[in-house]
Amino acid sequence: KEVLIKLKDKGVLSTKLIGECAVPMVEVAAHGDIGLQRWFRLVGAGGSVGGEERGQVEVSLAWVYDRKYARSAARLLAGAADVLAAAGNVFARKKQEPRIDEDDKPTDEDAWMLEDTEDMVPLKLTSKEQEEVNERRDAGVMMADRAVDELNQRLADRLEPGDYQVQVHVIECRELKAEDLNGLSDPYARVKVLDRVRKTRVIKKCTSCVFDEVLYFNFRDMKPNKIAEACVDISILDYDAIGSHALIGVTSFTCGYVHAQEGHEIYRKWCGIVDNKNADDNGYQGYVKVSVTVLGPGDEQKAHDVDREYQEEIEREQESGDAGGMGVSGPEDVEGKLRFLVVYVWEAEDLPQMDASGYFSSGGIEAYVRCEFCGIHARTCSVSVSGKGNLAPEFREELWLPVTEPTDASTVTVGLWDYNSWSRDRAVAHLHLPYAEIKRDNRRVKFSMLTMQKYAGPRPRWHNLYGAPLGIQGKRGALQNRFGDEASTYRGRVLLSCEVLERPPKGAKTVAHTRAFRHRALPGLKPSRVKYHLRCLAVLGSEIPAFRSPSVVKGGTAQMRLVVSIGRHQLIFGFRKNERGLVEFHELQQLKNVELPVLLEELPDVCIYLQRGPPRIMTVC
Repeated sequence: KEVLIKLKDKGVLSTKLIGECAVPMVEVAAHGDIGLQRWFRLVGAGGSVGGEERGQVEVSLAWVYDRKYARSAARLLAGAADVLAAAGNVFARKKQEPRIDEDDKPTDEDAWMLEDTEDMVPLKLTSKEQEEVNERRDAGVMMADRAVDELNQRLADRLEPGDYQVQVHVIECRELKAEDLNGLSDPYARVKVLDRVRKTRVIKKCTSCVFDEVLYFNFRDMKPNKIAEACVDISILDYDAIGSHALIGVTSFTCGYVHAQEGHEIYRKWCGIVDNKNADDNGYQGYVKVSVTVLGPGDEQKAHDVDREYQEEIEREQESGDAGGMGVSGPEDVEGKLRFLVVYVWEAEDLPQMDASGYFSSGGIEAYVRCEFCGIHARTCSVSVSGKGNLAPEFREELWLPVTEPTDASTVTVGLWDYNSWSRDRAVAHLHLPYAEIKRDNRRVKFSMLTMQKYAGPRPRWHNLYGAPLGIQGKRGALQNRFGDEASTYRGRVLLSCEVLERPPKGAKTVAHTRAFRHRALPGLKPSRVKYHLRCLAVLGSEIPAFRSPSVVKGGTAQMRLVVSIGRHQLIFGFRKNERGLVEFHELQQLKNVELPVLLEELPDVCIYLQRGPPRIMTVC
């Protein structure tokens, strides 16, 4: 049961509802004789939370024992009991279960019908039926064992927080594209891991060369998600004394993928390098042999017999002739195939205010979406939206990233950024999408600048964004904004759809580029929404840390409260005393008619925050 309190504005001709709040009686009873006294937020009619802010109202409720009313009620109940007792002698009835005779009791043959089994299989089966049951049981056992093995494998391959070392052994290059007028190049290797760069020496005038250099990258206190999503970009460049160095090609690995391999390494592998910055360079621009090792806490580096392995490579080269024994990301006859990773960026909503308001600006965000994969990136145009909350820019652009398969990169990074004219752009949040799970399509896409086309891509879906609270900056904030699994605050959502086109369009650029939408919006294409109710009962908190507060007497501790949020909607509980780590809340709150996506996988997470205060309110965890 609830007590519904309505606050109205009385006019001359009619009254207007300002807001209402519901107080559960169980919450009042939980406070005992003292009663409940706190501020309640006013909502619309029927518990709706949309529209403008309606304010708050302070309510004091308590159960009071009235002795006079209790005596009057006791007399009435006693008289009613006498009347019912007299009438019961006339109309009294009893119900008894029927007896079961010995002949009617279930026998062993019928006992299977009364058993609460899952398969409901009788005890006596024919040979064929028994064989089918045994096959189903064996299949169930096999699936269960497979699930246990996969779980154990994931537990064994998972990354632990701590210190990591990435080793990149650049062995040799072959058949590099000539970048100089003399038909040769001056190649060197540049390796980048998490914004750290190492380079090999430059070898003059050649297209095939041996580096045999090991580059080390040491990282301290790394989070598992950060090292798992980190990319190892190996670029081969042509050195020029004057001007910028020309890119010959690049290949990429993901640290999480390397760590999951046997021995936590990719050993002496030939990889094709591609140049995705020059539209005239299609396919592989050469080959590089590398070894990449990722070692974390408790990992041991695998030992190799280098001399024996080198002799085996020489023998394979002699047997294969001019092929050189090279296996480019697989068999020797594998050729690079051009694919296009297309990311359709529709819109975003619930974005936070990133730019402060002032005399010359009303505040808001100038948002753009940037996609990175396999060492290349593309971004949308910046869209400026003014306001203080629930910012919803519309992009309606396609990001086309050329991918030469096979590739060892495994993660597509999609980031939403805030553009700044006079300083560095700030990251709002990032998504990490597995490349292997993106839908593939073999259709041929035709470009037309004159007519609108029908959208034939995958259905768009909402991706929730999580990052650091707006007040958190520096290294901690950058880590949460880069890796959503480490984040603690909802920062909006973006509507995306992704696909891999296996048949490149005719006339398409072989470099990363952006296209505006040229298709009609189909009805029902955007995910639908339904209304949800969020209900939370806060009972008790134990082992809560104590904080001193200047607003209480000397030696006192700050009060604590809970904040429960789903998306941009929040339930704010009242402050309670912290008595030696024990906080009693005994409070029930609910939000009604919250519009969210209908698909459960698109719903934002429910986040619970513990805060201390007042006067200054800070989030503890």
